[in-house]
Amino acid sequence: MGIYTFIVEFKGGTYINQYRASDLIIAFNMWADYFSKEPYVSKMQSKQLLEYVKDDNFFPSEISEVVNVWSWTSVLWGKFIILNIVKTAE
Repeated sequence: MGIYTFIVEFKGGTYINQYRASDLIIAFNMWADYFSKEPYVSKMQSKQLLEYVKDDNFFPSEISEVVNVWSWTSVLWGKFIILNIVKTAE
């Protein structure tokens, strides 16, 4: 198990969450599930986000030359999103 810290820049705000998970895939899905329920996310957008995280093209990329750090950028609902993920030991 590790602790995955998600640092998100979206719509002018910075959002930070942590999830305890056995791997990045599980943690990424946990983040997407949480983020999709934010009050500014419509039901249609929520469904779309949960589909995105299943697509390998939207999966975070590992950052070279550092350990346990990933990044993901995209345009989500017409807004630029930057997601950085850092895994730390318990």
